[in-house]
Amino acid sequence: MRHLPIISGLLFLLSPLAQAQDGFHLSLAGDLMHFDYREYGEQGNLLDRENGFLPGLLLGMDYSQGPWQIAGTLSYHSGDIAYTGQTNSGISISTTTRQRMTDAELRAGYQFQPVRQITPTLYAGAANHRWRRDIQSTHTSSGIPVRGLLETYRWWQAFLGVKMSGIKTASFDWGLDARLIRIIAPTVDVDFSGLYDNSHLDLGERWGFRLALPMSYSMNHSTTLVLEPYLERFSLGRSSTIPLTSQGVVRGTVTEPDSTTSNYGIVLGIQKFF
Repeated sequence: MRHLPIISGLLFLLSPLAQAQDGFHLSLAGDLMHFDYREYGEQGNLLDRENGFLPGLLLGMDYSQGPWQIAGTLSYHSGDIAYTGQTNSGISISTTTRQRMTDAELRAGYQFQPVRQITPTLYAGAANHRWRRDIQSTHTSSGIPVRGLLETYRWWQAFLGVKMSGIKTASFDWGLDARLIRIIAPTVDVDFSGLYDNSHLDLGERWGFRLALPMSYSMNHSTTLVLEPYLERFSLGRSSTIPLTSQGVVRGTVTEPDSTTSNYGIVLGIQKFF
Protein backbone atom coordinates (compact mmCIF):
# COMPACT_ATOMS: atom_id res chain seq x y z
CA MET A 1 0.00 0.00 0.00
CA ARG A 2 1.80 3.13 -1.02
CA HIS A 3 1.82 6.06 -2.89
CA LEU A 4 2.15 8.82 -4.87
CA PRO A 5 3.60 11.17 -5.46
CA ILE A 6 3.21 12.77 -5.47
CA ILE A 7 3.47 13.46 -6.64
CA SER A 8 2.35 15.65 -6.84
CA GLY A 9 3.93 17.43 -5.86
CA LEU A 10 6.28 18.27 -8.21
CA LEU A 11 4.47 21.12 -9.73
CA PHE A 12 6.41 23.19 -12.18
CA LEU A 13 4.23 26.28 -12.21
CA LEU A 14 6.85 28.50 -10.68
CA SER A 15 8.20 30.21 -13.73
CA PRO A 16 6.18 31.88 -16.49
CA LEU A 17 6.20 30.09 -19.79
CA ALA A 18 7.39 33.12 -21.67
CA GLN A 19 10.89 34.54 -21.26
CA ALA A 20 10.89 35.52 -17.60
CA GLN A 21 12.14 38.83 -16.27
CA ASP A 22 15.61 38.49 -14.79
CA GLY A 23 15.33 38.25 -11.02
CA PHE A 24 13.35 36.42 -8.36
CA HIS A 25 9.77 35.17 -8.55
CA LEU A 26 7.79 33.93 -5.56
CA SER A 27 4.71 31.72 -6.00
CA LEU A 28 1.88 30.74 -3.71
CA ALA A 29 -0.80 28.36 -4.99
CA GLY A 30 -3.56 26.01 -3.99
CA ASP A 31 -3.98 22.57 -5.51
CA LEU A 32 -7.04 20.34 -5.69
CA MET A 33 -5.74 16.87 -6.56
CA HIS A 34 -7.73 13.71 -7.23
CA PHE A 35 -5.61 10.89 -5.85
CA ASP A 36 -6.06 7.30 -7.10
CA TYR A 37 -3.80 4.59 -5.66
CA ARG A 38 -4.09 0.86 -6.46
CA GLU A 39 -2.23 -2.25 -5.33
CA TYR A 40 -2.02 -5.46 -7.34
CA GLY A 41 -1.34 -9.13 -6.60
CA GLU A 42 1.23 -11.29 -8.37
CA GLN A 43 -1.38 -12.31 -10.95
CA GLY A 44 -2.30 -8.70 -11.66
CA ASN A 45 -5.52 -8.82 -9.63
CA LEU A 46 -6.60 -5.67 -7.81
CA LEU A 47 -6.02 -5.95 -4.04
CA ASP A 48 -7.12 -2.54 -2.83
CA ARG A 49 -7.80 1.00 -3.98
CA GLU A 50 -7.76 4.46 -2.43
CA ASN A 51 -9.27 7.42 -4.23
CA GLY A 52 -10.59 10.87 -3.45
CA PHE A 53 -9.73 14.56 -3.52
CA LEU A 54 -6.80 15.95 -1.53
CA PRO A 55 -6.37 19.73 -1.15
CA GLY A 56 -2.84 21.07 -1.14
CA LEU A 57 -0.68 24.15 -0.80
CA LEU A 58 2.42 24.98 -2.87
CA LEU A 59 5.17 27.50 -2.20
CA GLY A 60 7.80 28.18 -4.82
CA MET A 61 10.69 30.43 -5.73
CA ASP A 62 12.67 30.76 -8.93
CA TYR A 63 15.48 32.88 -10.26
CA SER A 64 15.96 33.77 -13.93
CA GLN A 65 19.07 35.13 -15.58
CA GLY A 66 18.87 35.38 -19.35
CA PRO A 67 17.83 31.97 -20.71
CA TRP A 68 18.75 30.17 -17.46
CA GLN A 69 16.32 29.37 -14.65
CA ILE A 70 16.65 27.65 -11.29
CA ALA A 71 13.58 26.92 -9.17
CA GLY A 72 12.36 25.12 -6.07
CA THR A 73 8.94 24.04 -4.84
CA LEU A 74 7.57 22.87 -1.49
CA SER A 75 4.14 21.22 -1.49
CA TYR A 76 1.83 19.72 1.11
CA HIS A 77 -1.39 17.71 0.64
CA SER A 78 -3.61 16.15 3.30
CA GLY A 79 -7.10 14.75 3.77
CA ASP A 80 -9.24 11.63 4.24
CA ILE A 81 -10.13 9.47 1.26
CA ALA A 82 -12.02 6.22 0.68
CA TYR A 83 -10.32 2.82 1.00
CA THR A 84 -11.72 -0.41 -0.45
CA GLY A 85 -9.77 -3.65 -0.10
CA GLN A 86 -9.63 -6.96 1.68
CA THR A 87 -8.17 -8.68 4.71
CA ASN A 88 -5.35 -11.23 4.47
CA SER A 89 -8.02 -13.94 4.32
CA GLY A 90 -9.75 -12.21 1.38
CA ILE A 91 -12.74 -10.68 3.21
CA SER A 92 -13.84 -7.38 1.62
CA ILE A 93 -13.58 -4.26 3.79
CA SER A 94 -14.16 -0.52 3.42
CA THR A 95 -12.73 2.29 5.51
CA THR A 96 -10.97 5.64 5.16
CA THR A 97 -7.30 6.54 4.90
CA ARG A 98 -5.81 9.69 6.38
CA GLN A 99 -3.29 10.96 3.87
CA ARG A 100 -0.41 13.37 4.32
CA MET A 101 2.07 14.04 1.51
CA THR A 102 5.04 16.41 1.37
CA ASP A 103 7.35 17.14 -1.56
CA ALA A 104 10.51 19.20 -1.94
CA GLU A 105 11.73 19.80 -5.50
CA LEU A 106 14.69 21.55 -7.13
CA ARG A 107 15.14 22.00 -10.87
CA ALA A 108 17.12 23.97 -13.44
CA GLY A 109 16.14 24.89 -16.98
CA TYR A 110 17.31 26.58 -20.17
CA GLN A 111 14.98 28.50 -22.45
CA PHE A 112 15.75 28.32 -26.18
CA GLN A 113 14.93 30.89 -28.82
CA PRO A 114 11.39 30.71 -30.24
CA VAL A 115 10.85 28.33 -33.15
CA ARG A 116 7.76 29.17 -35.23
CA GLN A 117 6.19 31.02 -32.27
CA ILE A 118 6.90 28.09 -29.90
CA THR A 119 9.31 28.82 -27.04
CA PRO A 120 10.82 25.59 -25.63
CA THR A 121 12.42 25.28 -22.19
CA LEU A 122 14.35 22.12 -21.31
CA TYR A 123 14.67 21.36 -17.59
CA ALA A 124 15.92 18.68 -15.21
CA GLY A 125 15.72 18.19 -11.49
CA ALA A 126 15.17 16.00 -8.45
CA ALA A 127 12.56 15.78 -5.69
CA ASN A 128 12.11 14.08 -2.34
CA HIS A 129 8.68 12.64 -1.53
CA ARG A 130 7.22 11.53 1.80
CA TRP A 131 3.78 9.94 2.08
CA ARG A 132 2.05 9.06 5.37
CA ARG A 133 -0.76 6.57 4.75
CA ASP A 134 -2.85 5.93 7.85
CA ILE A 135 -5.49 3.24 7.13
CA GLN A 136 -8.18 3.45 9.78
CA SER A 137 -9.53 0.52 11.80
CA THR A 138 -12.85 -0.90 10.60
CA HIS A 139 -15.13 -3.99 10.72
CA THR A 140 -16.10 -6.62 8.19
CA SER A 141 -19.75 -6.87 7.12
CA SER A 142 -20.22 -9.54 9.82
CA GLY A 143 -18.83 -7.24 12.53
CA ILE A 144 -15.33 -8.70 12.90
CA PRO A 145 -12.89 -5.89 13.87
CA VAL A 146 -10.00 -5.17 11.51
CA ARG A 147 -7.04 -3.27 12.94
CA GLY A 148 -5.68 -0.22 11.13
CA LEU A 149 -2.27 0.12 9.54
CA LEU A 150 0.15 3.02 9.28
CA GLU A 151 2.57 3.09 6.35
CA THR A 152 5.18 5.75 5.68
CA TYR A 153 6.65 5.88 2.17
CA ARG A 154 9.78 7.73 1.13
CA TRP A 155 11.55 8.02 -2.20
CA TRP A 156 13.57 10.28 -4.47
CA GLN A 157 12.69 11.01 -8.03
CA ALA A 158 14.70 12.39 -10.91
CA PHE A 159 13.00 13.97 -13.89
CA LEU A 160 13.64 15.46 -17.30
CA GLY A 161 11.07 17.68 -18.94
CA VAL A 162 10.22 20.27 -21.55
CA LYS A 163 7.90 23.26 -21.48
CA MET A 164 6.63 24.80 -24.68
CA SER A 165 4.96 28.18 -24.84
CA GLY A 166 2.30 28.09 -27.56
CA ILE A 167 -0.69 30.44 -27.47
CA LYS A 168 0.61 33.84 -26.41
CA THR A 169 -0.61 37.43 -26.28
CA ALA A 170 0.74 40.51 -24.52
CA SER A 171 -0.70 39.36 -21.17
CA PHE A 172 -1.70 35.71 -21.63
CA ASP A 173 0.38 32.57 -22.18
CA TRP A 174 -0.75 28.95 -22.55
CA GLY A 175 1.51 26.01 -23.25
CA LEU A 176 2.50 22.41 -22.54
CA ASP A 177 4.68 20.97 -19.77
CA ALA A 178 5.72 17.29 -20.07
CA ARG A 179 8.19 15.38 -17.92
CA LEU A 180 9.53 11.86 -17.60
CA ILE A 181 10.02 10.67 -14.00
CA ARG A 182 12.21 7.96 -12.48
CA ILE A 183 11.38 6.79 -8.95
CA ILE A 184 14.61 6.16 -6.99
CA ALA A 185 15.18 4.18 -3.74
CA PRO A 186 11.53 3.87 -2.63
CA THR A 187 10.94 2.42 0.84
CA VAL A 188 8.00 1.88 3.19
CA ASP A 189 7.94 1.58 6.98
CA VAL A 190 4.93 -0.36 8.29
CA ASP A 191 3.46 0.15 11.78
CA PHE A 192 1.10 -2.73 12.63
CA SER A 193 -0.43 -0.89 15.63
CA GLY A 194 1.30 -3.21 18.10
CA LEU A 195 0.03 -6.45 16.56
CA TYR A 196 3.47 -7.17 15.05
CA ASP A 197 6.89 -5.56 15.11
CA ASN A 198 7.35 -2.68 12.68
CA SER A 199 8.75 -3.60 9.25
CA HIS A 200 10.94 -1.80 6.72
CA LEU A 201 10.71 -2.81 3.05
CA ASP A 202 12.57 -1.69 -0.06
CA LEU A 203 10.33 -1.22 -3.10
CA GLY A 204 11.07 -1.53 -6.80
CA GLU A 205 12.16 1.52 -8.81
CA ARG A 206 9.80 2.36 -11.67
CA TRP A 207 8.99 5.10 -14.21
CA GLY A 208 6.29 7.74 -14.38
CA PHE A 209 5.22 10.85 -16.26
CA ARG A 210 3.47 14.17 -15.75
CA LEU A 211 1.58 16.31 -18.28
CA ALA A 212 0.27 19.81 -17.64
CA LEU A 213 -1.26 22.72 -19.55
CA PRO A 214 0.02 25.76 -17.62
CA MET A 215 -1.64 29.12 -18.26
CA SER A 216 -0.41 32.50 -17.00
CA TYR A 217 -2.07 35.91 -17.09
CA SER A 218 -0.06 39.04 -16.30
CA MET A 219 -2.21 41.35 -14.18
CA ASN A 220 0.55 43.99 -14.02
CA HIS A 221 4.32 44.22 -14.42
CA SER A 222 4.99 42.33 -11.14
CA THR A 223 1.99 40.02 -10.57
CA THR A 224 0.96 36.97 -12.61
CA LEU A 225 -2.04 34.70 -12.16
CA VAL A 226 -1.21 31.03 -12.86
CA LEU A 227 -3.66 28.22 -13.65
CA GLU A 228 -2.43 24.66 -14.35
CA PRO A 229 -4.51 21.52 -14.99
CA TYR A 230 -2.34 18.40 -14.82
CA LEU A 231 -2.22 14.61 -15.01
CA GLU A 232 0.47 12.35 -13.53
CA ARG A 233 1.04 8.64 -13.21
CA PHE A 234 3.80 6.46 -11.73
CA SER A 235 4.38 2.98 -10.30
CA LEU A 236 6.20 1.33 -7.40
CA GLY A 237 7.55 -2.22 -7.70
CA ARG A 238 6.86 -5.19 -5.46
CA SER A 239 9.16 -5.60 -2.46
CA SER A 240 11.02 -8.72 -1.41
CA THR A 241 9.32 -10.97 1.13
CA ILE A 242 10.71 -10.54 4.66
CA PRO A 243 9.90 -12.20 8.02
CA LEU A 244 6.98 -10.80 10.02
CA THR A 245 7.83 -10.87 13.73
CA SER A 246 6.17 -10.25 17.08
CA GLN A 247 8.62 -9.40 19.88
CA GLY A 248 11.35 -10.87 17.70
CA VAL A 249 9.55 -14.20 17.10
CA VAL A 250 8.75 -15.00 13.47
CA ARG A 251 4.99 -15.18 12.91
CA GLY A 252 4.86 -15.17 9.12
CA THR A 253 6.02 -13.03 6.21
CA VAL A 254 5.20 -9.61 4.79
CA THR A 255 5.44 -8.27 1.23
CA GLU A 256 4.53 -4.94 -0.28
CA PRO A 257 2.75 -5.46 -3.64
CA ASP A 258 3.08 -3.65 -6.97
CA SER A 259 1.20 -0.38 -7.10
CA THR A 260 0.21 2.44 -9.44
CA THR A 261 -0.75 6.01 -8.65
CA SER A 262 -2.77 8.15 -11.06
CA ASN A 263 -3.48 11.76 -10.11
CA TYR A 264 -5.15 14.65 -11.83
CA GLY A 265 -5.96 18.10 -10.59
CA ILE A 266 -5.74 21.84 -11.01
CA VAL A 267 -3.41 24.41 -9.48
CA LEU A 268 -4.36 28.07 -9.04
CA GLY A 269 -1.92 30.61 -7.72
CA ILE A 270 -0.21 33.98 -7.76
CA GLN A 271 3.36 34.75 -8.78
CA LYS A 272 5.18 37.93 -7.75
CA PHE A 273 8.31 39.36 -9.35
CA PHE A 274 10.95 41.09 -7.21
